[in-house]
Amino acid sequence: MRSFTGDDSGVSVLLEYIFTIGIASVLFAILLTSLGSTMYNSDRIVVNEELDIAASIVANQLASYSNELYLNDITLQLSDYTSLYTASATQDSARYFDVPRPYGGKQYSINVTDDGTGAQRGIVKVTYLSDTSVYSVATFNSPVPVQPVTIICNTYNLKAGIVTVGGSKYMNLEEV
Repeated sequence: MRSFTGDDSGVSVLLEYIFTIGIASVLFAILLTSLGSTMYNSDRIVVNEELDIAASIVANQLASYSNELYLNDITLQLSDYTSLYTASATQDSARYFDVPRPYGGKQYSINVTDDGTGAQRGIVKVTYLSDTSVYSVATFNSPVPVQPVTIICNTYNLKAGIVTVGGSKYMNLEEV
């Protein structure tokens, strides 16, 4: 009778299968890792492009509205940027506009500020709330002072208007 402990036939076939399965598993894991990284990077690119569009829309609308206010207000004092509007400024005027809904239904915030240099320029920064390292910045020229504001978009319908703060009139942005 033959003993099973001394029989080495078929061992090389079994080792070949084990090595093949091991190498295939390693290659499959590398493939999944690179695929996940590619998907993450492509999502960031798409979101960044959408934020560029949203920042451009907000900056263009604010610049257009600011110029409209500037041209329609005959009491404008060109020499003093901090008090451009007098009491007769058009306070009831407003401009409504939509910003695009973000990719994947995630929220983003819109931060509008003055550039602080007195150069009559505003800054719009749109930040993706799920990943704050993804943002877009756009600038716009504004002869009207800008009220600093941060909006977390829920409805994506915005309204630019005039507010009075401390006796001075400012352009303001709010969600409708």
